[in-house]
Amino acid sequence: MAPQFRRACTTGAGPYAAVTPPPAPTNVAQRRACNTRPPDQRPACIAAACGPVAPNWQGACRAGAGPYAAFTPPPPPTNVASRRACNARPPDQRPACIAAACGPVAPNWRGACQSGAGPYAAAPPRPPAPTNVAQRRACNTAPPEQRGQCIANACRNVAPQFRQACTSGSGPYAVVVRPPVPRPPAPVNVAARRACNTRPPDGRGACIEAACRNVPAPLQGACRAGSGPYALVRPPVRPPVRPPVRPPAGLQQLNTLRGEIGSRRNRAIALCRQLYE
Repeated sequence: MAPQFRRACTTGAGPYAAVTPPPAPTNVAQRRACNTRPPDQRPACIAAACGPVAPNWQGACRAGAGPYAAFTPPPPPTNVASRRACNARPPDQRPACIAAACGPVAPNWRGACQSGAGPYAAAPPRPPAPTNVAQRRACNTAPPEQRGQCIANACRNVAPQFRQACTSGSGPYAVVVRPPVPRPPAPVNVAARRACNTRPPDGRGACIEAACRNVPAPLQGACRAGSGPYALVRPPVRPPVRPPVRPPAGLQQLNTLRGEIGSRRNRAIALCRQLYE
């Protein structure tokens, strides 16, 4: 080492002193928030945000430059469907289609659009769905000696990734067991509850309490209110039977005389025609 630098090297001074990195920018979010303040409040906001900032960042903080500049998110990719549709065009038409689709795209996405990478890559093909599901499930009801052949026929044309599940009857090929539908409980003590309606008012409450004590919980409300199956069944009201109407006395005799008068009149008219013709 040169003699003129030996002392500085020994003491760690001059070019041999420890390098202290400059402080990092602080109050970045607070300074950016000042851009949304009204114009009359913005200088005070900037002064408050940039006051504690290190001297090497004071100029950038007050000017809103560098790390203190307003953050603008990059634009999202556009024309994705149009670019993917170009993959299905004939080779001689594909470059023109790509140029038309990627022309309006933002510069940060243009390379990916033109090469068909990233969000512009062709969508992955959908995985095949399981097939012959009903046919495979029907094999479970076949006789045991025919079941093996039925399963082989049902799983022969199934996609390879579903063949094991089809053969074993698992996954989408498993038998769907439907849970039993719960039935509502049957009403009990119906006659005892209805009989309480004929009790005196002072004894009716105890009667209802005794009749509804052992009733299932879903029917407790109907039992205590006397509704639904516990409602009082009233007999149907039959219309009164009217006695047959008898004709007044002498009506039959009068009708007989009218018939005789009519027949005699007809005879008289017939005799007159014979005499004068």
